[in-house]
Amino acid sequence: MKTTTILFLAAGLLVPPAHASAASAGNAAGQILKLGAGARYAALGDTGAAYSGDSSALFWNPAGLGFVDRCSVFTGHSRWFEEVAYSAVSAACPAGLGVFAAGWQYLDYGSMDSLDKTGSVDGDLNPSDRVVSAAWGFKAGKTLAFGVAAKNLSMKLGGRASAYAADAGMIARFSRITLGAALKNSGGGIKFNGRSEDLPQTLKIGAQAALNAVTLALDVNSSRDGAWLSGGAEYILPQNPAAAPIMFRAGYSTRLRTQGYNFTLGGGVRERSWALDYAFVPYGNLGITHHFSISYFFSRSGAGVAPKPVDRTKPFVNRPGAQSGDFILIHSEKAPPGWKAP
Repeated sequence: MKTTTILFLAAGLLVPPAHASAASAGNAAGQILKLGAGARYAALGDTGAAYSGDSSALFWNPAGLGFVDRCSVFTGHSRWFEEVAYSAVSAACPAGLGVFAAGWQYLDYGSMDSLDKTGSVDGDLNPSDRVVSAAWGFKAGKTLAFGVAAKNLSMKLGGRASAYAADAGMIARFSRITLGAALKNSGGGIKFNGRSEDLPQTLKIGAQAALNAVTLALDVNSSRDGAWLSGGAEYILPQNPAAAPIMFRAGYSTRLRTQGYNFTLGGGVRERSWALDYAFVPYGNLGITHHFSISYFFSRSGAGVAPKPVDRTKPFVNRPGAQSGDFILIHSEKAPPGWKAP
């Protein structure tokens, strides 16, 4: 038998230790807004402020969309303790003035008993949080990108409540170092059961360093209900160039786990058109949580299209340069007398 204790416990695990006791006192409103998406970043301790690459950048820093150079789709699923589950889906595509993206997040707390004032069971509850997002990212020169996102949060717990929030960010990407910053969940509050609560506005500042086969990542996070650090490392296993590279990852976060279980592990396989990732995140006595995600990248515009054949019936002088079929190879012994190779 489950009670609403599970709901508050789940929310409490999303805030830093010093404030976990306040999770059930109002600080847990809209905690789904703090969740990123993608097993790669869960394995790296939830680092993503400096990330750019596919549509999942929408969930970390919308500026990362500015470096997306082809259409991509993403889906991720996390299985937490008891019946708590989290899913996310996104898509992004370059279109003229930048890259446009849309995303969906859903946090399902499972089924639990509803208690009346006397503590007796009075039906079932199926609480959940949902976020729908739209974002735009664009490049400013070769190294800078900016992005914004608008989000609608919907919460269900007995009744329903909704609110709007916005993200804004920037990323500077150099040859080996990438720096990023994002202000997330700016907005008013959400009114639930007659009481208004603030959304978890969060500032994220991060960096990534690509050092040959190793990538290091670090995020500094500050929210209305606390601050925390997260970091991780990714190692790409050397492979035959014709094979898909395999990644091994480890991370650490000072955000609350339980009994000091703050380490994360994971791995993945990545190809030109797809990526498959997995993360292993322990929560102490509550058990181990598993995170899976898949990304797919579409071909760039014009990729894979054969070049237009040259019309060889036209005079040579009207064609753009000499063609391979315009020459005949002759062995030097059979060349005309006095002929010399150019």
